[in-house]
Amino acid sequence: MENTANAVPEIARKKNIIDIFFTGARKGVNIWLNTMLPSATLCYTLLQVLNLWGITDLLAKVFTPFMAIFGLPGEAMIALVAGFASKSNGCATAAGLFAEGLLTEKHCAVILLSCMCGGGLLPQWPRTIVTSGTDSRLHIPLMLITLAAGAVGLWVGSLLF
Repeated sequence: MENTANAVPEIARKKNIIDIFFTGARKGVNIWLNTMLPSATLCYTLLQVLNLWGITDLLAKVFTPFMAIFGLPGEAMIALVAGFASKSNGCATAAGLFAEGLLTEKHCAVILLSCMCGGGLLPQWPRTIVTSGTDSRLHIPLMLITLAAGAVGLWVGSLLF
């Protein structure tokens, strides 16, 4: 005879879809609060500090020869640095530089491609590489691959546009 005292009804063992949703939502909010928000805040703060201290103007001057390889003015480097904070921030910075007359539509297209290929490195780092538990020995190579993807985006963009 079957022991019914320890038997749990089939319905009680299955998780409710609402419970699964809220469990996932709680995990997502915790990841956002503990990794994404602090890293995004840091990135945007650093970008503002660079602007206030005139470092972005210095970057534009210093990187003019390098950016010329891709047919871009030195100011394009400001957008690429902003792209490290987020892909959209890099593109928005390029749009702002376009509005100021410092970049052309072609320049913005090249920057867009580079930001899409390798942008958002700083905030993506903690929310993908760190939270996934990736072996720390792979952190530098993974970062370099992302930077290389951005450089390839610059190169391809300069050929296409």
